[in-house]
Amino acid sequence: MHFQSKLVALGKARLQLFETFCLLMILGQRDKDFILLIRIDPELPEELLLPMKTMVEPYKEKIFRIASNDNTEGFRQLVVKSMNIVSDDSKVLAQAVSKSHNRWLAETRLDADDFRIPRSLREPFN
Repeated sequence: MHFQSKLVALGKARLQLFETFCLLMILGQRDKDFILLIRIDPELPEELLLPMKTMVEPYKEKIFRIASNDNTEGFRQLVVKSMNIVSDDSKVLAQAVSKSHNRWLAETRLDADDFRIPRSLREPFN
């Protein structure tokens, strides 16, 4: 929703996609040692921020919401102190950035136009 904070109907639709598909797939990974950063427009209205907060609150040590329209690339280059972290615990994020220098790291950037429903989810449920 970068630079689209006033498009509330679009934001609500994207929240449904996130909750229904993206969040479930991310949490369903076999390897549970991951961090997810969600960059959100700093001007998103509360009616979009609150449902997202509710969705990710149980995973607050893994999922961080960052208010930023910047497209900073590279997890290892994050400067946590200078970030506008909407989530609660910046220490956990700082530790993850620090640990990433000695570990394998996979990064991806998913935008709304990158989303495809896996074939197994397109078929009717039994």
